[in-house]
Amino acid sequence: MKIGIVDLCTSHPQNFVPILRDFGCEVSCVWDNGDTRPPGFAKEFAEKFNIPHICKNLEEMVDKVDAVTIHGANWDTHIERALPFIKVGKCVCIDKPIVGKVSDVNKLIELNIKYPGKIFGGSACQFAEEIIKLKENLIDAGRIISALAVGCNDLFSYGIHNIEMAQVVLGYDVQFVECIDDTHLGNYRVHFNRGFDLHLHMHNPRHGWFILVNTMQKGIFSTGIDSSKIYRAFLSKFMDFIGGKATDWVLKERIQPILVAIAMNRARTIIGRRVYLEDLHQDEGFDGYWFANAYRNSRNSGSNIYTDLTGPRWK
Repeated sequence: MKIGIVDLCTSHPQNFVPILRDFGCEVSCVWDNGDTRPPGFAKEFAEKFNIPHICKNLEEMVDKVDAVTIHGANWDTHIERALPFIKVGKCVCIDKPIVGKVSDVNKLIELNIKYPGKIFGGSACQFAEEIIKLKENLIDAGRIISALAVGCNDLFSYGIHNIEMAQVVLGYDVQFVECIDDTHLGNYRVHFNRGFDLHLHMHNPRHGWFILVNTMQKGIFSTGIDSSKIYRAFLSKFMDFIGGKATDWVLKERIQPILVAIAMNRARTIIGRRVYLEDLHQDEGFDGYWFANAYRNSRNSGSNIYTDLTGPRWK
């Protein structure tokens, strides 16, 4: 199977290439828009990882691959990047966050109806073996009383890990979000239609630290994630998805955490106000162009993008 790499904004492509090859894939080509990388970086990347083709545009890549992974820091361009491939029946794996606006969430749902089984992605945390095992352990644990998820860095670009990790265990029936305290850890109450609350602690200063605690009818169950293993689990699931075996991955469910994050962003403006997901506006969300620019500037200055955003300063 031939895989193409679209955009090289983050560190993920360099980590994905050897894993894809371990799975028997040929990483056949690469293309980068230059949103966060300097001119010539795609050539440098291709030479370093022995990738034979550097594409001039996405249309050139379409005929050279069976599927692609998309890694743009600007999530507002993810649908545009994915369209040439899904239109011809090829699968795309869109790295987190898949999109950043309510309107784009709805576009993805429409595209998935038109081109079913072609759009995959999100946070690798949703496939962590510890999270999958915890979910299995809860089957016979009775009803959910409450839950706590602790994550790190900013509200959305990294915070989406925390939300997706929690929801893959708890489900996708969030009703409303309430901000309890937006200083320090950033505390949010996420209420589910089944009557329980998830407490999200964001902005933990320790990078890569994710913990989920579930209080159940029959006891307390908790786990942490070994982040060194999640890329392999993520790409393994993508291989299953391409083969039509990932029947538990439903796009309409898996993108609800994006709406939860958008609701959190509105809720933080007035402490204690409930923001219902059904009341979100089409134009609400996070600015991918702003983030990509901040990401590039952070890389060029040597500063930590996630520390810079923990403030946070989302518009």
